[in-house]
Amino acid sequence: MRIINPVCCLMIIVAIITTASAQYRTAGSTSFQNLLLNYDARSVGLAGASVAMPGGLGGSIQNPAVLAGLERPQGFVGYQLVLDGVWGAPLGYARPVSGAGVVSIMFQGLSSGNVDVIGIGPDEEPVYTGETAHDEYFTPGISFARSFFESRLYAGVTIKGLYHRIAVPSQVYSSKAVAADIGIQYRVMGERLIVAAVLRNAGVEFSPFEEDERYSLPMLFEAGISYVPRYISAMRIAADINKIRGDYVNFEPGIEFEVYPDILFARIGYVFSGEDLSEMFNQFSDDEGDDYVKSNWSTLALGIGVYNKFSRFALQVDFGLQLRTSWIAPSPVIAVAVDF
Repeated sequence: MRIINPVCCLMIIVAIITTASAQYRTAGSTSFQNLLLNYDARSVGLAGASVAMPGGLGGSIQNPAVLAGLERPQGFVGYQLVLDGVWGAPLGYARPVSGAGVVSIMFQGLSSGNVDVIGIGPDEEPVYTGETAHDEYFTPGISFARSFFESRLYAGVTIKGLYHRIAVPSQVYSSKAVAADIGIQYRVMGERLIVAAVLRNAGVEFSPFEEDERYSLPMLFEAGISYVPRYISAMRIAADINKIRGDYVNFEPGIEFEVYPDILFARIGYVFSGEDLSEMFNQFSDDEGDDYVKSNWSTLALGIGVYNKFSRFALQVDFGLQLRTSWIAPSPVIAVAVDF
């Protein structure tokens, strides 16, 4: 019986993560695709339309500039079930520094669990070997944000260390990289209108699995806007547009509505690409292709949030559900933030 090459096993595990995070054209030529996962449940409920939303430590995963709005220390923890056996979790802490800005630390981890290693039998049939492989991503980061011009302009930066470890029978593979996120928000009209932009995952893989197979990171540029209508103060409308290296242009509109003022929130959003939009126009002209497949796995997103203030702290609990196309199950995300 032959054992499948460990590198093949590695690529199978990586493909699982890639499929769950995004379906984009050059996914096989980039590394650390776990960076495309969103651990902020509030953002997930808006289908990612969050770079121009006010927020806290969870929102800094999408745009570090939002940290500048924190007035009290905040802790953050979350959980996301990506696929059966594949899960991720963030853990972070932020603290305002008097007269200087806000500093935070964040750790994000992703695990595939144990994946069975399959051998090839005499008749070229797959045979379970009883051995397993394990895939893990670790992403520690430190952020700094500050407001300028009477708190109208927020700016922030995050520096992230990236570590990818794959353990297959009798062998361990690892890859290391460093990346930065840089973001801004401009808030006017009493923060009813916010415009923002962010560059994420700008960095380099300095220690790849194989020296002759060095890949680029999934760098992403995203711009967004959010607005609270004057006569519908319980609703904030948000819309983001982003471009991942090697991907189509993606659009993410979303709405957050205060069901009960300052306590209960409901969210909805949707993801589609420029290619999807082009295909929709083709359908109107009866010129669509029979073999067309939506360019992104993500579709409709739903979310709820609960916020409550106590005598010495405030608690926010958010839940997001990102629905998927094809055979991929929805991805539930939960996040908890506590202001001390």
